[in-house]
Amino acid sequence: MEIVLNKCFGGFSLSKSACERLGIDDSDFYDEKEFRSSSRLVECVRALGDFANGDYAELEIVEIPSDVTDWEINDYDGAESITYVLNGKLHHI
Repeated sequence: MEIVLNKCFGGFSLSKSACERLGIDDSDFYDEKEFRSSSRLVECVRALGDFANGDYAELEIVEIPSDVTDWEINDYDGAESITYVLNGKLHHI
């Protein structure tokens, strides 16, 4: 499973070009797990590269095993990481 995270301080945001490509116009979806792991968002970030980054964002696609039982995005001053559960054990990226 691929998930889009922000890897720098500032916070997750998309550029105007990325929003237009995805057909969205605001940040209502940014915190939803379904949005962050959607193939549309992953493909958009992959296609646009740095041009997908919004203000103060450095988006990165991370991969976790597809058979995880749960996962969560952690935020520290806008820089994000992910914690997931696999085979009853916590893992952190």
